[in-house]
Amino acid sequence: MTKRIFSRRLWKTFLIRGYILHTLVSASPVFAQTLTDRIPNPIAAKSFPCLVKALSEAAITIVVPIAIVAIIFAGLKFIIAGAQGNEGGIKQARTMLFWIIIGTAVVVGSFVLAEAAISFFGATAGPLAC
Repeated sequence: MTKRIFSRRLWKTFLIRGYILHTLVSASPVFAQTLTDRIPNPIAAKSFPCLVKALSEAAITIVVPIAIVAIIFAGLKFIIAGAQGNEGGIKQARTMLFWIIIGTAVVVGSFVLAEAAISFFGATAGPLAC
């Protein structure tokens, strides 16, 4: 009885492995339709550094006007808190101004780094040119 089960198990293993081996070894040609239409690239940038440069330029055009308004708002908070003698308001305005300047510096720094990388790798011509 155990010999018969062993032979069935062995036979199943042999058939499965044989089928897998046959499938992998005997490749048949596939006559698929050739590609006639190409999907256009929605990104206008030619390379990754150009994409980073374009994104940082877009971020600068959005962030800088917002930062100017936020700096004016922080200045008004300084004036109002100073006129009222509110030390907590002055500290809050100072913290707000600090983080506005840090955020603006990060955005402008990303643009500077993208420009530096493009000019360092000689991207005036070739695949990295914007």
